[in-house]
Amino acid sequence: ARDPARGLAGAPAGPGGPAGHLPHFESLSVQCTGRLDRARVRALLTDLHPSVVRAKGLLALADDAEKQTIFQRVGKRWSFEPGAQAQVTVSSLVVIAARGALSQQVLQRQLEACRV
Repeated sequence: ARDPARGLAGAPAGPGGPAGHLPHFESLSVQCTGRLDRARVRALLTDLHPSVVRAKGLLALADDAEKQTIFQRVGKRWSFEPGAQAQVTVSSLVVIAARGALSQQVLQRQLEACRV
C-alpha cells in the first residue's frame, strides 16, 4: 500500500511533492463539444510537445458515433481504444507536461479545431 508520508512509489516527499520533482510538471485539461475528425485528432496528438509525459482522454469521434474513443499516451507511445457505448458529443483531454511547455488556451483551440 502507498504510504502518504512517503509520496508516490514510496519516494520520500520533498518540497512541492514526492521526491521534489512535481513542481517541474503541470497538468492541463481541455474539453469541447461536438464530434471530432479522427485525422485531425491524430495530427494534434502526434504533434504534442515533446515534454508531454502522459496524456489521456475520452473522445467523441465523428466516424464512431456509437461509442467514445479512449486515448492514452505514455512517453512517445499512444493508442486509441474503443470505449463504452455512449451517445455523447463531449471530448476531454488531460495532458501532463513540463511546466510552461504548453498553453491551455492554445491546446483548447487546437482541440476545437478538430471538430467536423
